[in-house]
Amino acid sequence: MISLPNDTAAAQIVRNNLEDAPNVLLIVADQHRYDWIEGTGDLPVRTPHLRRLAERGMTFRRAVTPAPLCAPARACLATGLDYDSGPVPSNFHDLPPETRTYFRTLRDEAGYHVAGVGKFDLHKATFDWNLDGSRCLREWGLDGGIDNEGKFDSLWSGRTGPKGPYMNHLYGRGVADLHLRDFERRRHEPYFDVEPSPLPEDAYLDNWIARNARDVLSNCPQGRPWHVVVNFAGPHDPMDVPPGLIDRWRDVEFPVPAGEDPAGTRAVDDRAVAAARRARGDARAPRPCRVRARPVRPRDRARPASLRGQPVGGPAPLACRLHQDAQARGERRPARAGPVRPGVRSVRDHGPGRFGTGDGARAAGLPRR
Repeated sequence: MISLPNDTAAAQIVRNNLEDAPNVLLIVADQHRYDWIEGTGDLPVRTPHLRRLAERGMTFRRAVTPAPLCAPARACLATGLDYDSGPVPSNFHDLPPETRTYFRTLRDEAGYHVAGVGKFDLHKATFDWNLDGSRCLREWGLDGGIDNEGKFDSLWSGRTGPKGPYMNHLYGRGVADLHLRDFERRRHEPYFDVEPSPLPEDAYLDNWIARNARDVLSNCPQGRPWHVVVNFAGPHDPMDVPPGLIDRWRDVEFPVPAGEDPAGTRAVDDRAVAAARRARGDARAPRPCRVRARPVRPRDRARPASLRGQPVGGPAPLACRLHQDAQARGERRPARAGPVRPGVRSVRDHGPGRFGTGDGARAAGLPRR
């Protein structure tokens, strides 16, 4: 975790030696498995730039995320707090704008220029990023940047018009309907549907984020150290890939994906294997692969009996279904039922928010530091 000093001593040391302070570029990928980096596993992946970074730096092979969900994990990273002490227990909560972050420490106490682009996911309960992606960036401690929608958030929020910079870009280019129709189909089978993206390659989300990152880096002021965060939206599902990238991997053989269900063992769903092979032009029949279902864990016993032991690809929890239904009606993401957490405020209106406790979160007051 990031250590945030309780006093300004460390930040003052940096401020007094700004000429020697290093520039810091933080690259975040969403749901990037540890073995999807060249040299870390047996998969035939090619990541030459990441490999060179690892060779010149340090690789942490026992790093563990503080939370398995997008918003809580990113809030822990931004605040330096562990999950139990953090203000974001689930994807149905926003990071309060007044929360102390390491961005603010670097900007206000250490004298850094702080900027970022991509999927910050710090107000995931509120589908409004401003069309320029500026919503709450300064409150969180950044000098500027572009906070944009994630993959499925572009669908939930953009059906009737843009609520963020990425969909604003697609609407401006006249390809928003193409993207919305594509993701509307993919949301039913986000891991099985591996057809190429219909978007132009320069409009594909991660390519657009990379272009924004280049622009932000080129505009960093001279004579002042900078910290820039680049939050890529992939490889988070759905499995949409630009056609050109598929062509580059057409002849590479990957292991057959594994699947499971609560009843026991079964062969991998043939649709996933067949679709993956169609994408690379391989007409061979899929090969079955047998795996064990995940056993029920102690924390699962608190879930409804119908959901215990469900794998990742199983039926969506009730909260997710409520969320999908609300978004189909154009409404804000619904909050989970539960007691209101005192002192937590909504990003949407900076007023008291309707927040539940989330799975495993403690119904307490403001986070401990």
